[in-house]
Amino acid sequence: MLESISITDFRNYTSLFLEFSPGDNILAGANGTGKTNLLEAIYFASLLRSFRTVRWKELVRIGADRTELAITVKKSNWRQKRKVCLEFPEKRVLSGDSGPITRASEYVQVLRPVVFAPGDRELITGSAGCRRSFFDMLIALSDREYWQALRAHNQAILRRNAALRSENHISAKAFEGVIAEAALVLTSCRTKWVELLNSELEKLSADATICYKSDCSQYTDMSSYMTAFADLRPRDMQYKST
Repeated sequence: MLESISITDFRNYTSLFLEFSPGDNILAGANGTGKTNLLEAIYFASLLRSFRTVRWKELVRIGADRTELAITVKKSNWRQKRKVCLEFPEKRVLSGDSGPITRASEYVQVLRPVVFAPGDRELITGSAGCRRSFFDMLIALSDREYWQALRAHNQAILRRNAALRSENHISAKAFEGVIAEAALVLTSCRTKWVELLNSELEKLSADATICYKSDCSQYTDMSSYMTAFADLRPRDMQYKST
């Protein structure tokens, strides 16, 4: 349970410390007073991301050069604290009860808030990329191996693309093994978690099913991935993209 939150220079808040009561808490107020901003602060302090923007600069109060969020979470007989500081330009500092935290995957394991917003309709009507991003976040919060593989995969893709754009084909080739290894983990974990989610959906409705289809299903091991990279490398060099 979220016990308290401390906010400094976040959105329209200069400074706020708020303690929550056990059970349901209701926020009430006129439009523009900061209700959604408070929910966003809780979400960001828990998961290190916003449900409204991907730009950290928008979270810092106008006129300030940094923002700080701290939460206290109570569960059974223990409490844990988490604090995140954002400083220009895009510097992030994380800490907990025992001091600095270097990995986001360790930070986000304490509280997992769920937000229902109008944009959630995009999960049904929007693009596949929207659904993939949602499930990436959902799985990563519960599976550290997936989080690490997803991070390694995305970083390697970015670096390979940069090497392709600069026509450094040797460097581009060097990232292919990292991408392949991470992709095998991602595909396996997605398949496993879709099965788990479907087992839960069956309890709610016999008509609700999540289907996972991968364009890479024919690549079942490192060898098949590396062969595909070799076959597609001329095309990637031409388009300068993986």
